[in-house]
This record gives sequence, structure tokens and C-alpha cells, in this order.
Amino acid sequence: MRRSWLAAAIVALIVLNVWRWWPADATAKPSADTRQATANAQDLRLAVRTSGDESMPRIERNIFQVRRPVPLRVEPRAVLSRAAPPAPAVLPQTLQQDPPPRTPEEIDAEMAQAELAQIKLVGVIFRDAKPRAYFARGDQTYMVSLGDTVERFTVTEITAERARLHDPRTRIGRTIPVLGK
Repeated sequence: MRRSWLAAAIVALIVLNVWRWWPADATAKPSADTRQATANAQDLRLAVRTSGDESMPRIERNIFQVRRPVPLRVEPRAVLSRAAPPAPAVLPQTLQQDPPPRTPEEIDAEMAQAELAQIKLVGVIFRDAKPRAYFARGDQTYMVSLGDTVERFTVTEITAERARLHDPRTRIGRTIPVLGK
């Protein structure tokens, strides 16, 4: 029963489609032989300019040549006179010295700052009212509590929004906010 209804629906759609696209009045359409030309020979004339023909407008531009930009005319501005800046003081060669070399403590402090800048605080969780921080540096991850270390840095504070790391050797520290805040 269901198949017969489906077959009837398909046949009805085919009939409607053929009826929609079938020409309504095949005899009313004019054939190519009965159509009359509406254009005359003057309309079909190709207008070509020859060297002696002055009735056509002159071609001013070669279409096969790239146009070059026209330079802008710049109006000269009135220059305000200023006093010449004083010449820089030239120090004698004996007074020009290289900065003093950095101490190992300064180099170690700069390295600690660079390492500390790479550490990110991914998240903070609280278990049994004790905070734990989840740090990441490159491929390494660390789950730490207060007093634990991340690389050479000691965790001195953990809150829900941030954690503080401190390097006891160089006394460099930084408060790191949770990522995304």
C-alpha cells in the first residue's frame, strides 16, 4: 500500500515537471525563417579609423603601454628658521670607556628573570582547603603547593587568581596571574 502511494507521487511529480517545461503554444512561436531583421546595414558597419580619416576621434593613449604615475606638484613651504642645535660634545678618547663588565651576580639575576618570564600559571585548585598551583614551562608541567619549587624558584604564595615565585639565591621574584585573567 505504502509503495503504491510512493509510486503514484513520483509519477505525479514527473507529469508536473514535463507539463511545466512543455511549450505552451508551439505554433505561436515564430521560427527563424519568419523573423525579420530589425538592423540595417548602417548599424552593422564596423567603425575603423584609418590614417587619413579625421571624422573619428584621435587616440591619445597606447593601450599596450603601462601608464606611469604623474608626480605630484609640491608647493614649497616656508621654512621657519631655527637656531642650529649645539654641536655634541666630543669626549676625548681617554674619557670614552666601555661600560664595566657585568658581575656574575648580575648575569645570574638576568638569567633568573628570563627563566621566570617563561613560567606560566595554568590554574589553581584547592584540596582540603590547601591551595595547589599548576605551572607550565615549555613541555614541563608542575603541580606544587606552598614551599615547593618550580625549577629553581620557590612558591611563596598561592591565591585563586595568582601565585608568587621567588628565587632565594638571586632574590628575584614575580607574581604570576592565572592564564586568561
